[in-house]
Amino acid sequence: MDASARTLFIDLDAIMPSCLIHTQEFLPAHQSQSLQHGAAIIRAPEISLTIHHFQLRGEFIPLNDLLKLLGLAPSGGAAKTLIAEGAVAVDGEIETRIRRKLRPGQVVRFADEEIRIVAADATN
Repeated sequence: MDASARTLFIDLDAIMPSCLIHTQEFLPAHQSQSLQHGAAIIRAPEISLTIHHFQLRGEFIPLNDLLKLLGLAPSGGAAKTLIAEGAVAVDGEIETRIRRKLRPGQVVRFADEEIRIVAADATN
């Protein structure tokens, strides 16, 4: 799905009792959309994602060290706090292990940044 084509779908009938909110793919403007009573679609702003390729020399790198090395956290302590608070995902799952070992092939997401871990000898 194109990140600039995301829409937030809110079922207004379900919001009060259960507060359920989910996202769905946005249909292009030229396609008609039919909505059931009690639903609303709100266009989300474009999402910009920066993708980094981190060439790993060695077997692994700890997650907190990666964030610090790439400048995504201003210090090692800040990196540890971000991870502990659940602000970082590894391979699509929230990661709270501060020194999680990252190996080639894994993907880290933090805010609007994506880091793809690749072997130092891999070509892109």
